Amino acid sequence: MDHNVNRSRGSANEAMVEEALIAIMQRNGSNVLPPIERIVHAVPNSNLDRKGIDFIVKLKNGCDICLQVKSSKRARRKFEKKCRNIGISIPVIVVSTGMKFWQIVRSIVKTIKLVLDSLQRKTNEKIHQLRIKSERKRKKKDRCRRDFAFCMCH
Repeated sequence: MDHNVNRSRGSANEAMVEEALIAIMQRNGSNVLPPIERIVHAVPNSNLDRKGIDFIVKLKNGCDICLQVKSSKRARRKFEKKCRNIGISIPVIVVSTGMKFWQIVRSIVKTIKLVLDSLQRKTNEKIHQLRIKSERKRKKKDRCRRDFAFCMCH
């Protein structure tokens, strides 16, 4: 397929994703997602675009979520492999020919929700690790106090 055809299809798909993001933003959030504060669409061939970022979705809860738009599952797999090789992870929205608007909206909501759930799990794991570490320090401190008290009593 001609490179220019791919580029125009990519631009059209990005325009559909932007339209869907605006629709989600105008709903002012939902029971699934926090409200979107702002959408940044990367300019073609800009620094963001070269890094593989088509959109930055800024949520009102303070999270910024990067998105990449691809036209096929195959292109998605190639992009994800490339990202893994350089140690990054950018969520991908696949917009294939014939997709309906509501399907694009649902795909975006699902992807953002997965990212937020993943961040929440990582946060909970870190909190749990900090609690364990704190508990260990407290137990060690208690053990030292007991040892000291034992030494004082005998």
